[in-house]
Amino acid sequence: MDLATDANLTKLKEIGLDLLTKNVMRMNLNIYEYESISETVTNEEELKRFAKIL
Repeated sequence: MDLATDANLTKLKEIGLDLLTKNVMRMNLNIYEYESISETVTNEEELKRFAKIL
């Protein structure tokens, strides 16, 4: 069920903006834990790099 209220959409936007500022992570399939790819690369920077490739 979709509940697209203004409050829910605002919260979703806040979560998305927060994720952009976090470091890029990947799953280590040997130990099933997330690990940082680089301490300096954020999700926003990586999305911009990927967009240029496309």
